[in-house]
Amino acid sequence: MYSMRKILLLLALTLAPVTLQAAVVQSFYQVQLPVAEDQPRDEVMRQALEVMLTRLGGSEALSKPDRFDKALADPSTMMRRMGSTDDGGVDVEFEPAQLRELMSAARQPMLGPTRPGVMLWAVEERALGSEFLNPGGEWAEVLSAAAQHRAVALSFPLIDLQDRAEVSEETIVEADKATLVKATERYEASAALAVHIIQESAGWKLDWNMWLDDEAGKGSISAETPEQAADELMLRVANQVFSQYAVSSASAGELGSWIIVVDDVKGLDAFASLQRILQQLGSQVMPQLQAINGSQVRLKFDFPGSEAQLQRLLALDQRLIKTQAPAPEPAPAMPVSPAVSDPAVEGETVGEGAGTETQVDGSGGSASPEPELVPPPAPTPEPAANTLYYRWR
Repeated sequence: MYSMRKILLLLALTLAPVTLQAAVVQSFYQVQLPVAEDQPRDEVMRQALEVMLTRLGGSEALSKPDRFDKALADPSTMMRRMGSTDDGGVDVEFEPAQLRELMSAARQPMLGPTRPGVMLWAVEERALGSEFLNPGGEWAEVLSAAAQHRAVALSFPLIDLQDRAEVSEETIVEADKATLVKATERYEASAALAVHIIQESAGWKLDWNMWLDDEAGKGSISAETPEQAADELMLRVANQVFSQYAVSSASAGELGSWIIVVDDVKGLDAFASLQRILQQLGSQVMPQLQAINGSQVRLKFDFPGSEAQLQRLLALDQRLIKTQAPAPEPAPAMPVSPAVSDPAVEGETVGEGAGTETQVDGSGGSASPEPELVPPPAPTPEPAANTLYYRWR
């Protein structure tokens, strides 16, 4: 039988908030699709590649199919492996380096698996009114599957006592931005998504609002099945994320070179995680280790976007804390050479009365001491360009 102390500990763990340490979409390069009876294998492979291109390059990636005609004609060139799912579908894993090279050649903006976390606040309309979405119910499962399919880093709140004290069903139905954004801060997610699920005679209706950084999106979706409605919702969410976070593609010769200095990197696991974060930013080359000084590591990597885009993507991982660049060390003082007297031109001193002296040179005029030459102060060294400083937690 549990003691009171164990019961309280178990309760505390149950009610602890779930934090999104890293908003990285798992199995990002893996696509699973159902297969219709007698559906040609080539058609299934093409559909899988279209889904992958939409994940990486946004919905507009397929608006100009001529960019990807060659790849879509032979999807196997982009694939790492192909298998089957337990329910008879197809499971395709694509090669990340090949896809990034394809996007760069097509000059298509892209966004990798590192994405802002989206916290879903949802209610379902029932006979007795609006009810919080059941985490183990059908809609939660359908929305999770759609989020994975469309590469949305979706999470669900605990809806515990703390959440219920801040958020009510009416708050979600009315899309109260201030309340929902504040409640989302508990989970360290970047976006708050409010969804009102309504069953209609012809199917299902989803009214949604989303707040990500300083931008908002909203809409209404109607579909015959929950799967269709959920997929359309997650596609729109993914498009909003892409429009705010995607970076321009660039060839290897056009990538900007960056240095990141990270303190408190303790152990191989932390170092490997840091390498993966940088690799997922879009470079085709692994980050290069420049130096290790205790728990501080210095890495060089390539990135196709601006500094603001880079910092925004790095901020998605809660393990990286931005710090200030260290103060530059003062330049060493330059020695000052003393004035040197020249005996050949130095005059002699003669007395001209009590307590007075007159200095004369060989021409009979008075001589003034030569001024000392003081060098200008050395300039303060500036921090190295394209260098960012962080701390690992």
